[in-house]
Amino acid sequence: MNKSVSLCMIVKNEEKNLPRCLESVKDIVDEMIIVDTGSEDQTIEIAKAFGAKVYNFKWENDFGTARNESIKYANSDWILLMDADDEFPKEDKEKFRYLVNKGDEEIYFFETHSYVGRRPGPNITVNLNVRLIKNNAGYFFESPIHEQLKNNKYPKNNIPGTIENIKIYHHGYLKHNIEKKKKRERNKMILKELIKKEPDNMFHLFNLGNEFFAENNYIEALEYYNKAYSKFDATKVYSPKLIIRMVLCCYFLDLNDEGFELAKKILRNHYPELTDLEYLKGIIFHKQKRYTLAIDCFNKCIEMREAPPHLKFILGVENYRTYNTLSEIYIELKDYDRAYKNCIKTLIFRPDFMAPIYNLVKILKSKGMAIEDIVKTVEPYFSNLNEQYIMIGKVFYKERFYKVALEYINKYDRNKIEGWLLKANCLLRLGQYEKCLEFIDGRFVNSIDLFRIKILALILLRKKKEVYDYINDLNNSSHIEDFFDALKVYRQFANIIFEEPIEVISEEINNRKYTRIVFEILEVLLENEAFDLFESALQILNLIGDIGVLLELGKLYHKYGYYELANKEIIRSIKEFEVFDSEGLEILRSR
Repeated sequence: MNKSVSLCMIVKNEEKNLPRCLESVKDIVDEMIIVDTGSEDQTIEIAKAFGAKVYNFKWENDFGTARNESIKYANSDWILLMDADDEFPKEDKEKFRYLVNKGDEEIYFFETHSYVGRRPGPNITVNLNVRLIKNNAGYFFESPIHEQLKNNKYPKNNIPGTIENIKIYHHGYLKHNIEKKKKRERNKMILKELIKKEPDNMFHLFNLGNEFFAENNYIEALEYYNKAYSKFDATKVYSPKLIIRMVLCCYFLDLNDEGFELAKKILRNHYPELTDLEYLKGIIFHKQKRYTLAIDCFNKCIEMREAPPHLKFILGVENYRTYNTLSEIYIELKDYDRAYKNCIKTLIFRPDFMAPIYNLVKILKSKGMAIEDIVKTVEPYFSNLNEQYIMIGKVFYKERFYKVALEYINKYDRNKIEGWLLKANCLLRLGQYEKCLEFIDGRFVNSIDLFRIKILALILLRKKKEVYDYINDLNNSSHIEDFFDALKVYRQFANIIFEEPIEVISEEINNRKYTRIVFEILEVLLENEAFDLFESALQILNLIGDIGVLLELGKLYHKYGYYELANKEIIRSIKEFEVFDSEGLEILRSR
């Protein structure tokens, strides 16, 4: 007789995620228990449409309590724990059915593969989480956040469990989900309250560090990680992740020596099988352009293979991530044959990884391959051309094959801003200014990207009246805050071109926000060989106080092949402002 499974979930305002989750499990569970903590959207209606039993529960800032509320209604032999932003993969369903009927443990851990970034893809982190629990065996959850499974049969919390090779895909860390739910502020509030009560709880400190890490606040993240590390215990489940995140913070904060030494120490003394740390050593060396040492680390990653399930965190460090980074190193070394080989290896292990596709086009372009042959080489790596025209367009756009990019974008028939913006940019870069204006007119509303494209096209066409009318319209718009910085720069750019009085934009010597906008303008002018406008536009550099502008100008010249001008501006930057970086010095060394 087959054993039964109850899906138990807690939800709130999950109308976007819940259908995907319930659709993915409807054929492997016998009942769905949904505890709703105050949804104001269509969550409850969606749950009921899938046949779920829905129970209302007042939210008390306590995930453990809410989770216990959900499992108390379960009537099956097993309890499957999931969140609304989880997804059960089709390929693991048979393994799950077998486990439910044959498994003789009370607790099973599955691998949670969390997508990171803007969309599901190869950027994935891995954690082990309790997912399957024997019902009516005395298990309950404790802690307001990052709730832990408890059982009074095991007073020291040494709950036995088995790691099963079953995945759950988690969409909750994708950018749009985090922004929508404002979960970071909620989580930080709960964790800070917990730390007040339990200041020596290293797990709480680690989790609070994670919240700051997710916001790219690496200084505060590292502060809490260091507190958690002060009582380091290598046997704790979270400890490998603590070390990995500490090394990553050091990497992002340019504390490269500290990060390297920590990774080296932990590999030697505690986790010799943790491939992730060898990979992080490699990317530190790569960042420092110590290429031989970096290559040694990445080759060792391949030899080490995947870390054991209880250790691994960054998916792919034993294969596709490492091969991709090796490809990038060899591109920098201009060893395009080795770059190509590693690029292909990357795609063998992860065909949906876009980074090696970008590298592939760069490599083939650098090897002098004709664009027609590059297209023939790249297209087979896209499994569904009709669905992926926008992605192929982006690949060729990045390498400045604008005509080819435009051909693909024109085949993209979806009414989405992503495709519109790419097409408008292609038209602008190809010098088709009238077509660009005609295409974007009325298509985008209150888009900063539209503003930059349109205003540049108008200026390049010398349409003075339309330029100032457009600037004034935006200046009087209710969305002025979205455009404020760009408006300041583009107004002065227009004033220079049309010989109107100019004003200082900013006198702050370390303010980079205006610099980025200025160099967007300069790059379009230089690429379009609008040299008269470019020479005039250089006056904008005198209207911003950023002392890094000469260095950036040198890099821009170098990118477009004006090597003598590049060297001249970088040397000026060093002499006049003592401003330089590794990229600038590399340009000087290569002359």
